[in-house]
Amino acid sequence: MVVGFTVVDGGDTSESVASALALVAGQTGVGSLVNDISNGIAGVAVIAWLAGWLALVVEWMIAMARRRQDAPRVAPPVVGP
Repeated sequence: MVVGFTVVDGGDTSESVASALALVAGQTGVGSLVNDISNGIAGVAVIAWLAGWLALVVEWMIAMARRRQDAPRVAPPVVGP
């Protein structure tokens, strides 16, 4: 949610040169200090999101490896002569 609120829009229209944070603060425009701050917050939020996502993937992989190791080993049946 932080990224969505602070990331500066792509600029496809004249109204989209600011983030939602800049619009709430009332300072829009390309050279706005609020846009620079907003971009910084968005960058930190993206890094935190990626780190969290990577940690979840690693945790999932570890859980899958543990589950596979905990499976009981069953010997094949003995066939008599």
